[in-house]
Amino acid sequence: ARAEAGSAQLRLEEVDLSAEAVDVAEQLEVLAEERDQRIELVSLGPVIARGDRIALRQALLNLVDNAIKYAPEGTVVTVRSGCSDGTAFVEVEDQGPGIAAEHREKVFERFYRVDTSRSREMGGTGLGLSLVKWAAEAHGGRVELESEPGKGSTFRLRIPSASTAPDRG
Repeated sequence: ARAEAGSAQLRLEEVDLSAEAVDVAEQLEVLAEERDQRIELVSLGPVIARGDRIALRQALLNLVDNAIKYAPEGTVVTVRSGCSDGTAFVEVEDQGPGIAAEHREKVFERFYRVDTSRSREMGGTGLGLSLVKWAAEAHGGRVELESEPGKGSTFRLRIPSASTAPDRG
């Protein structure tokens, strides 16, 4: 609510998104192991962005947690980080059920659920992806979704790299 009202204050600093992604993967690894899943990390080295470490970490936690929850047991969740065209990114790819085209924009709305019955059994509030979107936009970036039913989803958090980021203090 504070984020949507514009009263959330970002504490900007240089953040290595690659290192944050590794930390998040390590933190959630036990959840993946419970589902016989594996988290694969792919990084091209440090990915430095200017941002609020807590907000960005929470966004990454939401993305990886969703991938673990919604992908079938025995699959791989891939977390990639890198930099391209002045943009730092972390993407989370799963081998889950995918998201139909009519739901792709709506999944970033507060409380929206693609499958309400499945969401109830898995827990959660329906706020995770709306917080990811807010974090991306608050940093001058965006969140992207590539998905096809039956073939999984890739969520990509993109924000300006430290060298191109405007001062949002």
